Amino acid sequence: MSVTTDPVRSLVRQELLRLADLEEAAAAQEARAVPYWEPCPATVHGRRAAAHVLRADAERY
Repeated sequence: MSVTTDPVRSLVRQELLRLADLEEAAAAQEARAVPYWEPCPATVHGRRAAAHVLRADAERY
């Protein structure tokens, strides 16, 4: 079965992308709460890194 026709692989990829979007949205929400002159909390950077890794994993599928 090819990657594009395997429904399980497709669902895993979709879920990874959904989770990445959730992490990006959470990072953006946290960043909005910080005044522009203050540095972003480490959690913002961590969530963005998690989103990046999730998207990279999704590309494997």
